[in-house]
Amino acid sequence: MTICARSWPLLEPFRGVEGVRGVHSVGSARQLRRLRRRVADSRLDGISIHERLLDSRTVHELREFADVIMTWPVNTRERARELVACGVDGLISDQPDLVHPIAVRAWAA
Repeated sequence: MTICARSWPLLEPFRGVEGVRGVHSVGSARQLRRLRRRVADSRLDGISIHERLLDSRTVHELREFADVIMTWPVNTRERARELVACGVDGLISDQPDLVHPIAVRAWAA
């Protein structure tokens, strides 16, 4: 089970619960700064972050403390390609028909 929250304290009761992934949602540059300070030497199950906050450098940095990096809203093929190239693990979209072919090519086993 995956639980995602923008109010991070809501995730705390699930920390360490087997079979539950807590995903910290980040929607602003301010929240991203707070997350960086908060995690210091810890590890997060995942991050769901607004696409406008991501570039290759930021994804690389987030990878240091997050197992999964998802991003939203990804509603163009071009941006989906850019984000996949940056190394994100998941695309959240209002236009899944546009990004599905890119995701299949990127993550097909």
